[in-house]
Amino acid sequence: MGARGESETNLETGLTVAEVGARLRAHGYNEIPEKRRNPAARFARKFWGVTPAMLELTVVLTWLLQRSTETVIVLGLLVFNGVLGFAQEERASTAVQALRKRLQITARVKRDRLWMAVPARELVPGDVV
Repeated sequence: MGARGESETNLETGLTVAEVGARLRAHGYNEIPEKRRNPAARFARKFWGVTPAMLELTVVLTWLLQRSTETVIVLGLLVFNGVLGFAQEERASTAVQALRKRLQITARVKRDRLWMAVPARELVPGDVV
């Protein structure tokens, strides 16, 4: 057998703590990084689409017709719709985060000749699972 490469692991002993640390530094955690969007951009997106466009057009038309009461009412509906949609999205995002924390998966791996349970995010290339 040639020189021991990164993906080669002794099946009898598994990886050592030092090898796991080196591989974590080289490859990072076994997870997909979450993309966090700017809250202001997410809020602004609530004013883009068919329904907001119709309300925006209605605001412009009522303003041009000098119907200030209707303009304020429709503008209020537009803002209320955006705030409500954003608040619901935030609540759903918080619920998903809570579920992710509760549903952390563990894996049994052999390291330093011992079988142990580790969080799945700490698996590295070459682990004996």
